[in-house]
Amino acid sequence: MKTLDELRAALKSPRPFDNLAAIEAAGKMREAAAPLVPDLLQFLTSEAHVPCTSREYEFSGHALLAEQARGAIEMIGVAPDRDALRQLLADHRVFLMPKASYDQGAYIGDYDSETLAPAEQAARLVALFRQGGFAFLPDLEANARHEADEIGQSARRAIGELSRLYRDASGGDRAAFAATIDRIGNLPEALAPNTHSGFDLRDLARACKREMGKG
Repeated sequence: MKTLDELRAALKSPRPFDNLAAIEAAGKMREAAAPLVPDLLQFLTSEAHVPCTSREYEFSGHALLAEQARGAIEMIGVAPDRDALRQLLADHRVFLMPKASYDQGAYIGDYDSETLAPAEQAARLVALFRQGGFAFLPDLEANARHEADEIGQSARRAIGELSRLYRDASGGDRAAFAATIDRIGNLPEALAPNTHSGFDLRDLARACKREMGKG
């Protein structure tokens, strides 16, 4: 097993294949790799990937380093720096990434694409803060209305997850969450939805209010 210093050096390598190997190794180390979380977090803005032809199993698809790094942080289970995550939530870029196509299990090229957004990956890490995740409510509320589905949906999902922590939240967090849900529920697009995001916002407000009603 490589040391943390060796993995950190591999994460800084200009070769995506080295980066991926270090990301995967860090995830397998769980909490022992906590010192590498800041290094891993930097990959959430990366457009780099390792093609499926360079992976152990070609049918696994291309490995997007941003997704792989986010997954490794989730496996480690240690929340990243609060300010660093807030900066990522404010990064509204959406990258178009190649997606591997297959015919009878064999890779035949990239005939499709998928999107990747730093704010989307960041929203999925809010859960690691547990009760501390309420601090990101302003960021998530702003992103919940974003026109890019990747950003809007991930923010709405994170808000929904926070609703399940409402019962045990502090008085201040409960008040802030209730105010956020009231604002979302009273948005014009939520009151009279005619788009997917509008219906999602309406349903989010209703679901969160039901959860809040439990305690």
